[in-house]
Amino acid sequence: MPRLTTLVSFFIAAILCGSLFATNTQPTIQSLNKMPLSFIKNMGQWDDRVLFRANAGGATM
Repeated sequence: MPRLTTLVSFFIAAILCGSLFATNTQPTIQSLNKMPLSFIKNMGQWDDRVLFRANAGGATM
């Protein structure tokens, strides 16, 4: 669970840092609100170090 928390924290921090450099943050915030975020539990389909896989729009973590 700590790894998942760390992964989600880094993901949110990356999004927030990226929005700081945007000239107009309103479209960024609106697009984040519409972005689906889903987690898939590792049931042996990936490396044992991976607990969950997160899908957000076109990104996979």
